[in-house]
Amino acid sequence: MARTIVTTMKGGKWWLRLSISLLLVVFVLWFVTRNLHELREGIQLLGHLSLGAVITSCALVCLTFVLAAMSYRTLAFRKLTFHELFTVELAATFINRLIPSGIGGLGIHGVYLHRRKHTVSQATAVVSTNNLLGFVVHVIVLALLLLLLGDTTGIHFAWGIFQTILLASVIVGIAIVLCIQPLRRNMHLFLRHLFTSLRRYQSHPHVVMFAGVALLGITLTNLLVLHIMTQTLGIQLEISKLFIVYSAGVLIGTAIPTPGGLAGVETGLLAGFVAYGVPSDLAIAATLAFRLVTYWFPLIPGVVAFTFARAEGLL
Repeated sequence: MARTIVTTMKGGKWWLRLSISLLLVVFVLWFVTRNLHELREGIQLLGHLSLGAVITSCALVCLTFVLAAMSYRTLAFRKLTFHELFTVELAATFINRLIPSGIGGLGIHGVYLHRRKHTVSQATAVVSTNNLLGFVVHVIVLALLLLLLGDTTGIHFAWGIFQTILLASVIVGIAIVLCIQPLRRNMHLFLRHLFTSLRRYQSHPHVVMFAGVALLGITLTNLLVLHIMTQTLGIQLEISKLFIVYSAGVLIGTAIPTPGGLAGVETGLLAGFVAYGVPSDLAIAATLAFRLVTYWFPLIPGVVAFTFARAEGLL
């Protein structure tokens, strides 16, 4: 699996990857210059965050790594020690900051599982099922939420140049990724392995259920972090609406192939907040605060964990 990922990164046409990066940079620069005043005010508003809120949020982020380790331990075909899995989860956050769209995380988990006596097919089964399950759990929660709320979501969406550029960026980004032959080939292999993976758990449905609960916990914990950040800044949004905002960030962050969803997640969150009528400066402050504790805070522990994992032969 690790070899496949390296081939993908080297074999993809460099100019296509450069085009994606340039397109994203242009979009971010356009948004920053257009909202420079709101950006400055948003950064200033970060000073209003209470130390207690930041510490609580960081503790909740640590909890997401615990839950992620529990999910992998549940799905694994061989017994794995929790402290090793927790270390690998932290290390994966660092790798995901270097390699786009979660590819690094997929590879690092696959390498660890293979070193812990999983065959390549077993490692692929565990990683594939974990990622698919996380996506399915999120979609189910969002679908149930929209079904229960009906037309009361309260989104007032006005189409403009911002939304046009955002939609164009997502479409072009996906199209360019699909044009990269190694990525397209590996996507086909991933889907093929995925169906094989799911069949491995047919006789153990409770395993999938337990892993799903852990992954649901990750989603709800991240939502709680976003809730704490918005409440501290004075943004009053119901949890249901906040989940839709969070889902927009996850969706666009996944669609745009950048390390850790950088700029994509921020764009989705901002679009969601603005759609609910949150002032631009508060929307920017909440987005920056959320990404500070969920994206940047784990970076240093991730570097330490990656170094330790390499030294211990886990990766």
